[in-house]
Amino acid sequence: MRWLLGEGVTTFIELGPGSELSGLAAETLALHNGPNTPAMIPLMSADRPETEQWVRALAEVHASGVDVDWALLFPGARWTELPTYAFQHRHYWLDATGTTANRATDGAPAPVPKTPDFAALDPAERERQLLDTVRAATAAVLGHTDPAEIDDDRGFLDAGGDSLSAVRLRDRLRAVTGLDLPTTVAFDHPTPAGLARHLADRFFDNAAGSVLGEVERIEAAMVTDALPDTVRTTAITRLRALLDRLGDGDLADHRAAASADDDLRDASDEELLAYIDKEFGIS
Repeated sequence: MRWLLGEGVTTFIELGPGSELSGLAAETLALHNGPNTPAMIPLMSADRPETEQWVRALAEVHASGVDVDWALLFPGARWTELPTYAFQHRHYWLDATGTTANRATDGAPAPVPKTPDFAALDPAERERQLLDTVRAATAAVLGHTDPAEIDDDRGFLDAGGDSLSAVRLRDRLRAVTGLDLPTTVAFDHPTPAGLARHLADRFFDNAAGSVLGEVERIEAAMVTDALPDTVRTTAITRLRALLDRLGDGDLADHRAAASADDDLRDASDEELLAYIDKEFGIS
């Protein structure tokens, strides 16, 4: 399969009674190809009627960029125009006359749903919205029409998931959150509530890593001999002002910061950098 991937194959179809090989193949190729894992599509599934699963599989093949001759599957069928508004993550039905359903009632385009900026949310709201996101993604990969059908505390395997649906869940969450997630994330954190907490922690870790990375960058710039004295003095003044601002908090923290102000103002460059190292936890 790695050889086929190297030859440019981007879609794999499993011809068999289940989806086990697709899940194993996705995990294998993810180890060698990172986030650019090709599409893995089984034609059969133990939990769905054969005809339904075949149509679903061919739709996935079509969505993966492969040409499908739909006339062979639906002889006598005709093409119809879809609505021009954005897809709203819900089923699209045709009524008995063949006209489109789910049309905006006032004729105006429906609003395009926006992906939240999870990193900008406060922790409680971030976890809540991530839980909604996990529910919706889990419902989609397990074939539910309503995310409310997903139990927050029920394990992914207990809810009917397998290795392939775990990979698909990972792909959906990675696309929405932008996080680099392993193929086993649904097994490592098997409940929607646990997975949402893990994603929330990842955003917190990313924010913390970004802050500490900036501190390390400033530290490296400050200790270089090439830094002019005027720039160094200005930077130290601004760092002292920042430390004063960070001292604003409860009374104990404020008093501790105030008592350290005199020492900081008289500190040498080396002592100031050592203080920053201590405060930000840089070793």
